[in-house]
Amino acid sequence: MQKDFHYFTIRTLAEKAGFQPEEAQIIAYASQYVDDAIDHKPIKLPLRIKLAFPRMKGDKLDPTCTAYTGMRYVESFKKSSQMQVFISFHFLPPEKYTGQKHYSYITKHNSNLSKNLLNYVVENFKNEPDARTYNLIALGIALHTYADTWAHEDFSGTHSHYDNNISFIRYWERNKWYSISRTGKIKSKIVPSIGHAEAGNFPDQPFRTFKFQKIKNRRIYYHNNLNRYIDAAEKIFDFLKTFTDKSQKWTSFALRLIKALSFVSDSLSKRCEKHAELFPEIGFYYNKNLWKNKILYPNKNLFLTRELFPEEIDNKWILFHKAAYEQRKWILKNIKKL
Repeated sequence: MQKDFHYFTIRTLAEKAGFQPEEAQIIAYASQYVDDAIDHKPIKLPLRIKLAFPRMKGDKLDPTCTAYTGMRYVESFKKSSQMQVFISFHFLPPEKYTGQKHYSYITKHNSNLSKNLLNYVVENFKNEPDARTYNLIALGIALHTYADTWAHEDFSGTHSHYDNNISFIRYWERNKWYSISRTGKIKSKIVPSIGHAEAGNFPDQPFRTFKFQKIKNRRIYYHNNLNRYIDAAEKIFDFLKTFTDKSQKWTSFALRLIKALSFVSDSLSKRCEKHAELFPEIGFYYNKNLWKNKILYPNKNLFLTRELFPEEIDNKWILFHKAAYEQRKWILKNIKKL
């Protein structure tokens, strides 16, 4: 999934479920930021913040990397990176590890472990009611992982030829199946067999219908993304309704949401624009540097010579890294190590 679901759809679902716009924005921003949090080295902050977080000492934050881009994608060959990034945030195994002889890392939609993750977030809301902003951010991160179980189904976050190697891929368009381009076939052969790399962007495009065959088991898999994404959206909406008493009915906006998700375009920006056009009552705004810049470039009126308590600044970026760190710990505790 991409920003059209992780931010635009989640923002819509949260607001329609009864969250205040500012809270829906926090949930949706955190959901999308999972794909944009690429910082991986300690960062010196212009201020000192008192926060119980082992990865923050004084004026330095050791961020929780949740995504790779560009040349850093080579990191994905490391088992530790597969565990800490792909599996912990994008390709959740379906079950908790309880000593099974054959443990599968292949993602399945709405799996038991993904629902356990949501329950873990709910418990935090109950146990720490005063940490509202932190809990909203943790909710957004968990929803990213939960939603990805639909888009990333049948693939794993491991470097595995058995799980992820594809012998062919076809996509449905104008009432017939098409093969991918020659360039696409070459690219499919040279990318590492991690996640859905060999399937390209097909799993992340909500309007797309495609099929593929895995080399090892010779099985053919059919993915109707629109049906999958609608199912994910409805399940997420039902979950979000449990937090409020002001929810709208699914039927009051479902047709518009389906129209947004079914909009055919390879352009992510155009799909996002279509979603905003269909929901003019929602104030969509996402800038991946917004939260980060509020920490790195603080208000000049702050007393930078003393330690600040979290509530004294807009510290959502730091809370994101704390919540992501806690989710990663929880997931790694509940699955079999590679």
